[in-house]
Amino acid sequence: MKMPKPTLLKDFIADAVEWSGRSIEEIAADAGFRETGILREVTRGTARIAPAKVPELARALGVNSLVLMRLVMEEDYPEVWDTIRDCGHEPLTLTEVDLVNRFRDATGEAFDDDFDEVEMELIDAVFAQIARRRGLGH
Repeated sequence: MKMPKPTLLKDFIADAVEWSGRSIEEIAADAGFRETGILREVTRGTARIAPAKVPELARALGVNSLVLMRLVMEEDYPEVWDTIRDCGHEPLTLTEVDLVNRFRDATGEAFDDDFDEVEMELIDAVFAQIARRRGLGH
């Protein structure tokens, strides 16, 4: 069973704690928080997570660290996150990396201008089908 993907950091943390079957105090201790109450405050939206704590917290929660980092940065450090993205350095999730690798395997690492109209239509059709299956309708 996959854990749901809430859009707010506080909800993501709360759901991850519940999904883990462990107490919030256990997770906070495993993540190296000196005060276990800080994680409870995060789930209420009254405290921030330092980006440096994300890898340990993700491991303690059993969630993808890039997903957690993206939520932390988007909500708590939006100017920094926008700057990183503007420089072309948005981190990819493991699923996104897999998709890029599959694409490169299929195309021989072709450049943008190497695709003809038929290939672009095929790529667009695949992504449109995925969006429809996920209820995102394009």
